[in-house]
Amino acid sequence: MRNEQIISLDLSKTGPGEIVTAGQGDSSGTTITAEVYDNGEAADLAGSTAWLVVLLPDREHYYRGACSVSGSSVSCTVDESKLCSVAGYTDEAYFTFTKNGKTFSTERFAIEIYRSALDGQEPSENWDAAVDDLIARGEAAVSAANEAASDANGAAANADEATDDANDAAANANAAAELASAATTAASGAASTANDAAQSAISAAANIESMIRESLGGLSDIGDIGGALDRLARESCSGGIYVSGTWYVKSSAVEWDGTVLTVHGSRPDDGRMHLPTTRCRGEDAYELARSASEAVSTMSATVEGLLESVGVLTSAVRSLALAAGSYPVVVGETMYLRGVAYSSGRLTVPAASLASGRMLISKH
Repeated sequence: MRNEQIISLDLSKTGPGEIVTAGQGDSSGTTITAEVYDNGEAADLAGSTAWLVVLLPDREHYYRGACSVSGSSVSCTVDESKLCSVAGYTDEAYFTFTKNGKTFSTERFAIEIYRSALDGQEPSENWDAAVDDLIARGEAAVSAANEAASDANGAAANADEATDDANDAAANANAAAELASAATTAASGAASTANDAAQSAISAAANIESMIRESLGGLSDIGDIGGALDRLARESCSGGIYVSGTWYVKSSAVEWDGTVLTVHGSRPDDGRMHLPTTRCRGEDAYELARSASEAVSTMSATVEGLLESVGVLTSAVRSLALAAGSYPVVVGETMYLRGVAYSSGRLTVPAASLASGRMLISKH
């Protein structure tokens, strides 16, 4: 259903004029179709841009709507909300055609616009499809610009985020470099500590060697004291002499036949053997006692130095083990472990396992 009105118009503008009708309140219901002539002959409208132009009944506003052409026919379905915004009569309606840079218009025709019985009609204004198209394009351009601005803002935000990520990555890289530098410094310090410990161990070993040599010299002195005691017993004393758990007897007073030891001058008494009475020259006994005292003092100092050097060596070996970092370490009869904990009567040893009733400790 449609309100199509067909009229005839001439480009020479010599026709008697036509009249069409439209009503307020219609919606896309009015189509105006015109057969166009050029001085009485059918006009060739192919390739033309056509418009319907109407001066509204208030004589102040106009309406212009786009049309379609086919052969010599032009057709326009109007927008009644715009064309019919002012009720009344107008005789200034026509079609225009633009082709190859030239514009022509038809003779004028009249349009009777019937008033709607409904209230609330919009005020009159100019209606131009071309202007509306420009406005629509402008609004689309503004919308596109706003969308592009939003995308640009989003891209800027992403760029800022990427910059922050890059800064964080740079900070992490710097922190990693600092940690690596600290680790290198620590490794150098550990190597220096290990070298110091090794030097201490070598020095302690040298001290122990020196003390052992001194101890051997002391033992030689003790051997000399033993010889002196033997000479005293043989030459200075009539029977024998007792020194530190040992009884020295003159060889001339002892006989040994391979199975029986005979000590002349001895006698049994309640299952005990009484050895002959010892009588020594006083000056020889005094000299012997003084030499023995000096030898014992020398040996005591030697033993103390030896024990001290052993302690130094043990401490140096322990420091070396700590610096080397590999456990367990066995020094003499002592095993050094790392990470051992004692709590509530229980000793916890790291890297330990049980196998065949024995505790195995792995290097860690």
